[in-house]
Amino acid sequence: MSEYARRVLLEQKIVTIERDGSLDTLMEELVVLRKELNRTGNNFNQIVRKINTSKEIVDLQFWLPVSQQLQRQITMQIDFIQSKIDQLSKKWLQDS
Repeated sequence: MSEYARRVLLEQKIVTIERDGSLDTLMEELVVLRKELNRTGNNFNQIVRKINTSKEIVDLQFWLPVSQQLQRQITMQIDFIQSKIDQLSKKWLQDS
């Protein structure tokens, strides 16, 4: 506030910054997606670790399909995040 008062008194240029609230929803979605992706990625890493340390065929037969399912889930989440980023880019470029 003191900076503003000083600029007014000295008749200096005052710069204002407007915040575009239209992107709030998109950013909230991206935060949620990032958390989901992190969780899925952590689960995937744990399963890959189990597969790499497993010496039993039975364990591999169980964990390989689980890892493949998580890999598909991660790919879908990444595709969804990419589409949201594309939306954000289009919105950003329209405003420029």
